[in-house]
Amino acid sequence: MKSSKRFVLLIIALVLILFFLDWLRNTYYQGQEISPVARIRTIFVFIAAIAIMKLCTTRRGFKIFLIAHLLLWGIFYGLIFLTMHKVTTKSGEALEFYKNLIPLETPLPLIFFWFVDQLFFVENNLFKQKR
Repeated sequence: MKSSKRFVLLIIALVLILFFLDWLRNTYYQGQEISPVARIRTIFVFIAAIAIMKLCTTRRGFKIFLIAHLLLWGIFYGLIFLTMHKVTTKSGEALEFYKNLIPLETPLPLIFFWFVDQLFFVENNLFKQKR
């Protein structure tokens, strides 16, 4: 079983780095929704999430996570594209709903997926021991 201590330490490091990036954004780019720090933060969250889950989940769990993660980010950027180009009148509302429903730029989806992966890992091990 992958270490839960490793996961907790990596999540704490991720949160601290995100706080630092938010502080930089609020200090130097006040009131700007799109700034270089915001772009760096988004890219960092995407890459760090994949790295953390690679280190802390099972191989099968990581494959499922990677597919789900890429799909959720694809939907997110698809909604941003629709909103920017005003393809539909409701795309802005859909984007806000999606941002509130699935907070991709936070560690919450990682914690949830890691917890589910650990539950299935423990259940799988118990099932193998009963055989």
